[in-house]
Amino acid sequence: MGLVPPEVPKTAGVSTSNSTVVRVDLFFITKEILFKHIPTRSDRAKTGSFGPMPRAFRSENLDHFNEAIVALRKDIVRRCGFEIQTVKECRILSNELEEFDRRFPLAVSTIRRFFSLIPSESEFSITTLNALARYADKPDFHFYLDTVHADHFDLKTQAWDAAIPDAFIGLPQTLPELLELVEAVPYARPKGPLIARLASALETLYSSREIPEHLWRPLNRSARGRSLTWEGFPPLDDLNGFGKEILTDYIACSPNPSDHVFASTLLSMGELFGGNVEEAERFVGKTPHVAEDAHPVVQGRLLGLHLLLSEVRADHKEIASLVETALQALSISSTAGEHTRIQPFSRLVLLTACQDLYVGLDECIGRMQKSPQLWVEAAPFLGALRLEWAWFAFLNGEKSVAWSRMRDLSGSCFPFFERKTSELYLHSLGAAIAPKEHERNDHAERARSVGAHLQYPWLQKRLADQIEAHF
Repeated sequence: MGLVPPEVPKTAGVSTSNSTVVRVDLFFITKEILFKHIPTRSDRAKTGSFGPMPRAFRSENLDHFNEAIVALRKDIVRRCGFEIQTVKECRILSNELEEFDRRFPLAVSTIRRFFSLIPSESEFSITTLNALARYADKPDFHFYLDTVHADHFDLKTQAWDAAIPDAFIGLPQTLPELLELVEAVPYARPKGPLIARLASALETLYSSREIPEHLWRPLNRSARGRSLTWEGFPPLDDLNGFGKEILTDYIACSPNPSDHVFASTLLSMGELFGGNVEEAERFVGKTPHVAEDAHPVVQGRLLGLHLLLSEVRADHKEIASLVETALQALSISSTAGEHTRIQPFSRLVLLTACQDLYVGLDECIGRMQKSPQLWVEAAPFLGALRLEWAWFAFLNGEKSVAWSRMRDLSGSCFPFFERKTSELYLHSLGAAIAPKEHERNDHAERARSVGAHLQYPWLQKRLADQIEAHF
């Protein structure tokens, strides 16, 4: 049965049906009231029925709501195949929406408001948002809210499963295709198989020691592209090669201060390892010793860099301050996620002459090695941590302990993006402490080969100086 206009009593002789014909007794209803209550085509386009307009949807978290709207816009553009920038494009999309589901057509003006082509302070109804989400092949608008709001790995993984179930997709091989797939599911967390495929594609590119500009330039302009490539797998073995060009452009692309700290720290390491101390200072000179908003990996790397550069310029006051800061952090640290800060920090500290930190970090890594949790969450970094643990044993005068910790390590134990650098640390130490001469010779030859590949002459000499000073 159709809806009866609210101002008209049922006894007024109004009869309704499923058709669009409304019969009234003009004896009891004026022309003004009649036209006020007959739904127009515009009303039907907005509501999809003769009923009242659905209430505007309100989200408790405006940031999450706005991110969900942005994600929905991207999906709609991807579905229809063109950007929505003109009235004509809005009209085409309106027609497509009506063909997709005639029960929920959307007016051109609604689409213009949704894509911010006209100013509007009114809110969208949940009916409108759900209709757009279904057109974008999602169950409803709450799919976007849930995936944006998800703060836990499991929930974001569920969002990935819902959008791209393993049973129905074969992962592409190339990096551009993989990243296109990731972009197709905004705010969902990609699952392990895709991350592994991304890492494999990046490893192939890194091993070639050159990445085409037409590939890395678009990646730098995508927040998600950056996070799944350079941020997750930074080119630590090529900071003076293609990595320098990529990271310099990265800084120009991101307005986020924490991203600048991330890239500046890596660029500083590259300059320092290449022997350009002044440029290394320039990159991190104005950055605080402790960047609170930075990722723990970046925090550890940054603190280690400041300590190493302070020693290079013989700033004893700053060295003392930084050592005290580091010792305080070690005294209150726990094994939960501790490796993310300790591993990059240790890698730089063992290049310094800070004996107190040798002891503290040796104990810290030893404690971490006994943690079952570490073997789960830090699996890719266990080899690097064990290598640094061996170095600290050597620097503390325990050569046999150092050898027992490192003798089973090889290049395959280290993350691909810093494998060559790790091998330089490994073989430099092995050339000095391996018990057999042929082993020492083999390590020495490998150290020379890796050093030539890396083009980090300052780092190579610094490791040699540390070995000579503590042998």
